[in-house]
Amino acid sequence: MVRFERLRRDVSVKDLTARAGGDVGRYRNFERGDKYRKLNDVELEGVAECLRIPREMFADAKGAPRMMA
Repeated sequence: MVRFERLRRDVSVKDLTARAGGDVGRYRNFERGDKYRKLNDVELEGVAECLRIPREMFADAKGAPRMMA
């Protein structure tokens, strides 16, 4: 879900993580859907703000990625 929104807005992973204040490798693992690769609250809020989508749309309460079915 978050990858679709990022590509739709034409934002690179490096740009997104620079604006959101996260690590590129951690974000790539999160975007792939690895359920054990979680982001912390600060990183999730930064991604939500950069992409202008609600956090609940792409991550659960524990920071694990949500996948579209």
